[in-house]
Amino acid sequence: MVPTASSTVGTYRDAMAGVGQLGRRLRRLPLLAWVGALAIVLVGLTATLGGFAEAPDHGRPVGPGEEILLTRWRVHIDRATLIDETYDGQEPDPRIRLEVRLEFTGEQTECCLTDGVLEVRYAGRTQDNVIDDYGEPRSILGFDPGVVASHVLLFQLEPAELPAPVPDRVEVVVRDERPSRSPIWTGWQVSHAVASVDLPCPDERRRR
Repeated sequence: MVPTASSTVGTYRDAMAGVGQLGRRLRRLPLLAWVGALAIVLVGLTATLGGFAEAPDHGRPVGPGEEILLTRWRVHIDRATLIDETYDGQEPDPRIRLEVRLEFTGEQTECCLTDGVLEVRYAGRTQDNVIDDYGEPRSILGFDPGVVASHVLLFQLEPAELPAPVPDRVEVVVRDERPSRSPIWTGWQVSHAVASVDLPCPDERRRR
């Protein structure tokens, strides 16, 4: 059956009436529903554009020897080497030897740098636990406020984890601290990355 002009007009009117009814129903939706619908749309758009991708945890790039200002410290990362012999002649497993300058900016002497403030990334591995620290803290109690102290920090490596040849560069990520929120412990804990230093790391091992 061929549709007539009158039937076509009637169909169009019915369709427009349905659209009008839908519009009136949508206008009756509470404000909260509109906000929720908009949020869903924005979440989907953000995910599609990669807005929820994890941000690189490196901080801003800083050159070797440049000052890195933290909440309680001024830090300079000067030099790194791969070694397997310590200053006292021992022959441990390979280690990253990091030469740094540290200045505590607080008001009272601080015993030590919090583990995790400096994070060494080398050969695909991450180490943030200092196994040895020797230098000139200027005080038997630790770091005196306002005094720049040169220190050597050692970070342990596992021999089996080292590729051949070993990398000739190392990345040192410097993290800030924030006061602990624990009700039973008062102190400072490591927080976000502030800066990263990419520097040469010559292989000075005696046993290869």
